[in-house]
Amino acid sequence: MGHFRISQLGEWIQSNKLEGTRILEVGCGRGEYMELLKRAGASLVTGIEYSAESVDFAKKRGLDVYRGYLDDAFDPENLGRFGAFAVFSFMEHWPDINGSLKQLDELLEEGAQGLVEVPNLEHMIQNGLYSEFTTDHIYYFDRATLARTMELNGFEVHQIQSIWHDYILSARVSKRGRLNTDHFVKRQQEVVAQIQSFVDDFAYKDVVIWGAGHQALAIMSIAQLGGKVSHVIDSATFKQGRYTPGTGLLIKSPASLLEDRPRAVLIMAAAYSEEVAHELEERYPQVENVAILKETGLIICK
Repeated sequence: MGHFRISQLGEWIQSNKLEGTRILEVGCGRGEYMELLKRAGASLVTGIEYSAESVDFAKKRGLDVYRGYLDDAFDPENLGRFGAFAVFSFMEHWPDINGSLKQLDELLEEGAQGLVEVPNLEHMIQNGLYSEFTTDHIYYFDRATLARTMELNGFEVHQIQSIWHDYILSARVSKRGRLNTDHFVKRQQEVVAQIQSFVDDFAYKDVVIWGAGHQALAIMSIAQLGGKVSHVIDSATFKQGRYTPGTGLLIKSPASLLEDRPRAVLIMAAAYSEEVAHELEERYPQVENVAILKETGLIICK
């Protein structure tokens, strides 16, 4: 097993360039695998272990071990961040897998590489290994459920192999990067500037918005249009006579355009915007200024 592990871990370390990376082993016991990781080429290995006796034993051997367990009481402040982690046949014991993986996530850098191993349920079933079912194994995994567990908790699964005479499923994973939302913020700022430029050309009583869908309501609040436009038009009768959340604008029927006679209409009706523009042209030609908010930005129609 030692020769196999050194070969396996050495390939994992080299292929991911982890030689100088901080590696965390969760549930390190007395430090046996930490020593194997070092022999395989890792230079910065830290372990987490709950057993005080095991922690003391590992520390006496010169290993960097922290006493703790990945639960709600865990305090990660003293550990810092890690670029890689390993869990060897320990995850099946966790009472709260999702909670523990969330705690683990807090300890990892973006893109951190991981090696997660659990007993192979597929092998147990195929070979009738009834003695492999033990009271301290709370969960059992096949390839599909192991992958799903990791993916649901923010990890990308790159490979799952059956190793050590098929007794173990070994998954190579990485911490999924957070979604970059910078382009959303930039787009929002651009659209808000365009809308405000349009409505600022009119007195608030002379401009209305057509559209009270969820996108329009969100944009009204984001652009802070309460007090800058007179009201909102929508053809859905169940919305008429009510007020928009956030901005407090009264929602009226399209027929009110004949009485209120606004100078400008800002259409925010999503996929129905072109249809609304056509209706304005046909039924309410007295509206002098019309703009449509599209995905590409604000389009001035007239």
